[in-house]
Amino acid sequence: MPLLKNVGGTILWAGHIEGAAVGDLGDGRWDWVVVVWYPSRAAFLAMMTSPEYAQINVDRENGVEDHVILAANQTYSKFELKRPAS
Repeated sequence: MPLLKNVGGTILWAGHIEGAAVGDLGDGRWDWVVVVWYPSRAAFLAMMTSPEYAQINVDRENGVEDHVILAANQTYSKFELKRPAS
């Protein structure tokens, strides 16, 4: 997790998928979901485009059949996260 911590991000929640409560998963079988918070889009992009991420991402891509990264803008949270000083 050093890359995530280096850009100020943190994992909020992770768990195994048991199935869809509403809707259809399609042909995909999803095993895991991870919710990650980043202090900014720039922080996320800095991590994703770093040489260190490219190096470890090879293992992730070889280890999964499919993946999705969803970007969202926070509208509500019960979590109080300390944002780095600007």
